[in-house]
Amino acid sequence: MLVVNNRISDGKYTFNNKHYQLDINEIDRHNAIHGLVYNKAFKVIENERNPDEDTLTLNYQEQNPVDGFPFTYDIILKYQISQDSFSFSISIKNTDSKAFPFTLGWHPYFKTTSIDNSTLEFESHRKVIHNHQLIGVDTCKSNINLPFEIPNKLDDCYIISSDKVKFKTPTYEVELTSKPKINYLQLYKPQAENALAIEPMTGYSDSFNHKSGLQVLESGQVYNLRWTMKFIN
Repeated sequence: MLVVNNRISDGKYTFNNKHYQLDINEIDRHNAIHGLVYNKAFKVIENERNPDEDTLTLNYQEQNPVDGFPFTYDIILKYQISQDSFSFSISIKNTDSKAFPFTLGWHPYFKTTSIDNSTLEFESHRKVIHNHQLIGVDTCKSNINLPFEIPNKLDDCYIISSDKVKFKTPTYEVELTSKPKINYLQLYKPQAENALAIEPMTGYSDSFNHKSGLQVLESGQVYNLRWTMKFIN
């Protein structure tokens, strides 16, 4: 799943001295969550199969924006899969006459035969501190030990200091590579499941307000980003 922005506290933010209100769709915590395109229908513009790699390209053009984000944009998603790798590319064009703020996130889940015997490896110097709404309010020293053993309860965000994250399971190993200027990594373990969400992001929750990781796309400009997964075995 692609997220264009993240959790926003009470759905409220200010941009260029204007106040905006997004719909509250996380009722229990009173947040706007999952961004702008989680419920949009994308159009297939390319579906190509080759001996070495398959490619699927999708497009969504926002022409009827919501009041809480009254800007138009064009998103192209490109998925490429081969025998041992998978890449996900995003291209966003501002088709509006005004600049707008944004962050990006990707929410892939990884199944494993045993979450207790799976580990992560990543370099991090800071961890995000969340309040009762799971809104990021500050950062602290991360103090992680590697390899990172996955606890029973996990829903944390880290600022990572390299472009690689490795997930090792009893049956396979995957290396996730990301290329933003600053990488944020959200880790979420579903209850009672042998699975882990490893979510690369360009900013953490409520960035529309605290501005950490927030980017601004000017009218007519295009932003490109690519995440890659390589399966070791």
